[in-house]
Amino acid sequence: RPEVRGRKVGLFGWSHGADAVLYSVARTGIGATQGRGFSAAVAYHPGCTVIADFYLSPLILIGELDQPAIRTCARMKGTRPAGVKPMRIRVFPGAYHNFDMPAPAADPDLWMGGRRYWVRHDSEAAAGARRLVETYLAERFK
Repeated sequence: RPEVRGRKVGLFGWSHGADAVLYSVARTGIGATQGRGFSAAVAYHPGCTVIADFYLSPLILIGELDQPAIRTCARMKGTRPAGVKPMRIRVFPGAYHNFDMPAPAADPDLWMGGRRYWVRHDSEAAAGARRLVETYLAERFK
């Protein structure tokens, strides 16, 4: 749409949606192939299944106890080709998957997509993530 300025659009995603955000800011993703990139990408507790050359530095927020995602995020960061945009990964100590959701899950032992996730709210991690997002967006939308 002509009235939408793509350089003023940021993406947010949680869990599987966070992986969709990461795919969208890969050099081979939809944002790049459409000729207009996005300006910001925030991924809350992704599975980190994307190993790509991002055209911007995404902000990834994940809990230390978000298993098995934390292992795949560490692997993704460690297998990045030299010279690509850095990822900003913030790991929150003691936090689980969905740490920013205010209501606790009915069952903290959650299975999604064949993976087991422990989900628990962590108000300190949620507040820290919110501050990081605000700073990141202010930088990206100068």
